[in-house]
Amino acid sequence: MDSEPLGLILVENGTKGDRLLFRFPFMGGTQRSSVSEMKRKNPYSFLVPEDTAISKHIGMLGTDFSNYSSKVLSHICAVKSELCGKKFELKVNEVRFVGHPILLPTSERPTGCRPGRNVSGMLLFSIVFALRATANHSIVDCYHDLSKRIGIAILYEEKRCNYLTKQSKRMLSIQDEYHEDESKGSPFERMLSECQLSRELKTIFDCIRSEGRIHVRLNGWVLVSFCLPQKAYSLHYPHLSIKPSDLHQCIRNLMPYHTILLLIERDELLSRLPLDSSPALKRLIRVLNPTRSIQSLAADADVALDHVLELCGYLVYWAFGTPIFPLCDANAYVIAPFTPSSVSGRLAEKFSEEFPGCSFIKVLSEYALPVSIGEKRTPFQTQEEESEMLEMILWLLKQRILMQIHTYVALIIPQDHQTTRRKFDSLELRSDSRTPSESDRFSNDSDEVASSLTTSGISDNLLPSSLSSAERLAILKVPRASDPEDLKLFAKLLPYFHGTHPLEEIMFRENIRRSQVFQLLDKFRSVLVLFQHEDIATSMFYRNFNDHALF
Repeated sequence: MDSEPLGLILVENGTKGDRLLFRFPFMGGTQRSSVSEMKRKNPYSFLVPEDTAISKHIGMLGTDFSNYSSKVLSHICAVKSELCGKKFELKVNEVRFVGHPILLPTSERPTGCRPGRNVSGMLLFSIVFALRATANHSIVDCYHDLSKRIGIAILYEEKRCNYLTKQSKRMLSIQDEYHEDESKGSPFERMLSECQLSRELKTIFDCIRSEGRIHVRLNGWVLVSFCLPQKAYSLHYPHLSIKPSDLHQCIRNLMPYHTILLLIERDELLSRLPLDSSPALKRLIRVLNPTRSIQSLAADADVALDHVLELCGYLVYWAFGTPIFPLCDANAYVIAPFTPSSVSGRLAEKFSEEFPGCSFIKVLSEYALPVSIGEKRTPFQTQEEESEMLEMILWLLKQRILMQIHTYVALIIPQDHQTTRRKFDSLELRSDSRTPSESDRFSNDSDEVASSLTTSGISDNLLPSSLSSAERLAILKVPRASDPEDLKLFAKLLPYFHGTHPLEEIMFRENIRRSQVFQLLDKFRSVLVLFQHEDIATSMFYRNFNDHALF
C-alpha cells in the first residue's frame, strides 16, 4: 500500500562527513551475509569496495528497503546545509525518499557547551522516510510534515539536554563495535535495547504502518502527535481514496446542525486518547448521540460551540468519526454508489454477525429508492423493532452503504416569462423605431402589471435589487405573492434558492420550522425547482472509491 512507509532513516552530517545513525527495518547478520553471497556470483572475483560501487549498487535496487546498504542510504539522505529547513525529496528507481533536514544552530549550543563550539561535530540531521515511488503528492506531503515534526522535537531536546548528541554518540560507538566484528549481527538491533531514540523512532514507524496515528513523547518530554488520514481511513474503508484536502473541506463545511457518528466504540476511543488530552474532548465523546446536533451537544457538554466544532473536526480528520445529520423522520436515505450486492461478501458477513436473522440483500432493497425514516415507520412496530431499524441505519451509514440525500431549492423562471421580458427589453431598445401599435401594446402590458400590483397593495420593494426584471416579474405574478407576509418570507429565504443550501441549513440559519419552509415552497412552486443530492460535507466519502469491486 502506497501510504505505508518502506523504511525510516536517521542520518547526520558533520565535520566527519555523512553518517547513518539508525535505520528501520534492518537485516540481521545471517540475512546480510546471504545477500552478500547472492551479489557475489563468482567466488574467485575481487570484492569491490562499497564506496566505489554506489552508483552500480543503486541501479540494482528495487522497492525492498533492506537491499539498500547503510553507506548508500547515508550518501542519499545526508544533504548539504543549503537544503536545511526545506523539503527533501529524491526518487531512486522505485523508492522515494522524503525528509526535512534540520540545521543545528551554532549560536545556540546545549547547556555545558561554549557558544559556537560543537562537541560532537554534528552540523545537521534528518529523519527520512522511504516510500514507494508511486505514492501520490498528498502522501508525500504528509510524510514531509511528519519528518519536520519529529525533527523539530529532536532539535528542542538537543537544545534542552543534549539529547541527540548523547544518543548519536552511543549509536556510533555500537556501530564501531559491530564493524570490527561483523559476526555479532546487526548493530541496529542492539540500538533498540540501548538507545532510547532508536526505540522511539521504531515506535513511530510501527504506529504509522499499523494504524496511521502517532502519539509518541520523545525523551519523555516532547509529544509528537500525527495522523496519516490515508492510512487511518483505509482501516475502515480499504478502497476509499481520501486526501487531507478532502477532509479539510469536510471540516470547513461542518455546521452546528450536523452531528458526529463514531467509527469505533466510545470506550475504545477514550482509551486511545493521550493522558493529557483535552477534558472538553472527553466530555464531548461521552455525550455524543446520533440523534442530537452539534449545537445540542455543545450545550450537553457545557463547551463553547466554536470549540465543539473544532473538536468534531479533530474526530473527522483522525478517522474517529464521520459527519451525518441527526436522525429524524425527515431524513431520506438511498443506497450509496459502488455498494456491493453480493450475498457472500465481507459486508454481508459482518451484517449477519451484527443483526442475526436479518437479510442483507432485503435490507438493501428497501433503500433502492430514496426513503425517509418516517416512511419506514408503521403503527404496528414495537419499540424493539424501531430501535433495531435505527441501529441498522446507523450501521449502514458507518459502512458507507447508505447515503443521505438532502433537498435543495433553485429559483427557475418559466420560459414564457423570459420570452415576455426579452420582448419588452427589445421594444425598449427599439423605442425610436417602434410603430404606434407596438408602443401601445407594450404600454398596455406594463400598465396591466403595474395596476395589478397597485390594486393588490404589494410593493416590489420587498424583493432584493439583485433580481433581474424577468425574475422580479415572474415572482410578482405568482398568485400567493399578493400576501405581504408570504412575499416577505419568500424574499427573506431567496438568498438560499441557488441550489447550494439544503433545507436543514435554511431552517437552522433562519430559525424556522420545516413545515413553514414546505408551505412556502408549495405557494411559490411555479418559480422554484426542488432537487435532491448528497451533502457537500460528506460527498467526498462516496465519490473517491478507486475500485468498483469494493467489498
